[in-house]
Amino acid sequence: MQASNEALNLISEVLESVRDLGVKGVTVALQNARSEKLSLNDKNVDFTLRMVSSYYKIPVSEMINSNSKTGKRKIALAFAVYYLHNTFMYSLGDLHNVIKRHKSWLSKLNKMIMAELLKNNSIAEAKKKFDTEINSFLNKKR
Repeated sequence: MQASNEALNLISEVLESVRDLGVKGVTVALQNARSEKLSLNDKNVDFTLRMVSSYYKIPVSEMINSNSKTGKRKIALAFAVYYLHNTFMYSLGDLHNVIKRHKSWLSKLNKMIMAELLKNNSIAEAKKKFDTEINSFLNKKR
């Protein structure tokens, strides 16, 4: 009986939220909540996403959920993919489950950082700062 009451309460809350926020607003809110929950369940993912989002001053939810493929959001997401894939050894399939982007796009972002390191000083400076933070994080885990 309690499970059915909880289900009715959930349905009621969703309907009220759709009425107040609209379908798109509820969809975005649920996506943001799911992304935050997924990232917070894994300390490496959480640390990396927060580190990059803090540096670029972009909320984690926007970095993960935005459809924009330009500017600092793209670079921030590329750095997150780069470190999660190359330092923490997450497969692109694992990252797809957290970031909700196709593996081919995640692969392009990873390669983009590697290519930009050779020709872009601001990317190289950001990487140096991230490397220091990640080394500190890894040393604390030991």
